[in-house]
Amino acid sequence: MTEVSRIELVELIEEQASKLSPQGRVLWEELEPIAELIAPEEATPETLPPPTPEQVETIGRTFELTDSELLIIEQLMELVVGLRSSDLAQNKGFVGEPSRNRAVIVAASLKDRRESKRVMKPMTTEQAVARLREPQESREMVQEELEEVEEHRPATAGAQEATEHRWWEFWR
Repeated sequence: MTEVSRIELVELIEEQASKLSPQGRVLWEELEPIAELIAPEEATPETLPPPTPEQVETIGRTFELTDSELLIIEQLMELVVGLRSSDLAQNKGFVGEPSRNRAVIVAASLKDRRESKRVMKPMTTEQAVARLREPQESREMVQEELEEVEEHRPATAGAQEATEHRWWEFWR
């Protein structure tokens, strides 16, 4: 498995951010410091300070975004958390690659789940990077494809539910 370099992760973050509308970009600039706050490996709901009213308001505004922009914000949060965790690990004398690799794979899996695609397990970092660089499908296109698949699926086929990681759950 190829490791995701710091430069490659920064480029992916920039690529994802460039897909945002001007409104989404402003919101992302407000959210990025929150991602850096929750990034340390030792950060848990118990160790994080309660969110400020401004942070709650900023996080709440994410729900005003379109589904596609919300997905990009979620991916950006994962990628920035991975970058920050990687930097912190390297500053402590540890390797940072596992945090970067995990962030890219989680971000790509979020995209698969949101687009109602089967999540590839296990996904390699190369597959994850390629997946993140693919154009985003519209929700309507995906829904039509799902309906076609459902029409041809045997009644006994079970659905597998994936647990989505939500970055805002830190402050529950």
